[in-house]
Amino acid sequence: MLHHQPNRAAKKNSRGGASRLRWPLSRSGFTMPTKSKISPDTVSTGADAGHLQACRKAADLSRADLLAVAIARGCAHYAPLWPQLRPLDLAWLPHEVLGCALLRGEADVATFQAIRCGAMVLSDLGNDGKLIAAAAARFGVGARVAQIADLALAADDHPAFWAPLRNALPQPLPGEEDFLPGVSRLVSETRQRGPGEGAARRWLRTKFLR
Repeated sequence: MLHHQPNRAAKKNSRGGASRLRWPLSRSGFTMPTKSKISPDTVSTGADAGHLQACRKAADLSRADLLAVAIARGCAHYAPLWPQLRPLDLAWLPHEVLGCALLRGEADVATFQAIRCGAMVLSDLGNDGKLIAAAAARFGVGARVAQIADLALAADDHPAFWAPLRNALPQPLPGEEDFLPGVSRLVSETRQRGPGEGAARRWLRTKFLR
């Protein structure tokens, strides 16, 4: 599988572009219409009014604010990508909503890096799969969450966390898998410790204390 490899010029631009984007929950170019198993109406029973209100409030946050919250909650692995950001505490923002909000955006380098951070947030074992599905539907990123779940089912050590979530999500969109991060961009690797020993991979996830 081929994965998007950001060039140097684009990577440089991605660091400065984090603070320039704001999105509504659904807008042409920022969401991904698809025949989905989930929709805001069908999953509303899995999320209370407070969760849905949090989705609306999160839609008004800049990408920079979302990334700053993610860094504060344990995404230090990706913090060097945005050295200008300072950790931000938003206690009202559910972790599931934060992760899904970070998946929005056009298929460019800035979105690619934000998705990596969002995947780390969504991988938190304290998350509620129903709330992830609800937020994914609200933000129109169900197909992207599905792609992350597919990779995690193949590479993560916690299939019991991913399988129920994956069953509630649509199929990834054709062509998007060439843009979205592959396994190597969602794990940390340790170097080989000796001859014949492969590098050890660890799926990246936060451990956010609610």
